[in-house]
Amino acid sequence: MEALTDLVGTERGTSCWFETNQADVVGIPDPVFDEVGHAFVIAEPGTDADALRDHCRERLANYKVPKVVHLRDVLPMLAVGKIDKKSLKAEATALLEG
Repeated sequence: MEALTDLVGTERGTSCWFETNQADVVGIPDPVFDEVGHAFVIAEPGTDADALRDHCRERLANYKVPKVVHLRDVLPMLAVGKIDKKSLKAEATALLEG
């Protein structure tokens, strides 16, 4: 999952997203693939999650394309100004279980 995190966590990686303001990917356990990426994205109004996945699918290797894209108005931030990945991972896991 490091490749996914690096992909979205860097300036170069976020260029794969269109009409996004901020994005990050967390790895979530998967019974088939061991771990899959869930992307959390702050995007322009009217952006479609499926369109974001399609856009990345055209530009990235299949294993780097997030399995799920969650559109958000804000992302949880740590006091130091970084995205709170633990919170995102907990949220993605809860969504799968719930």
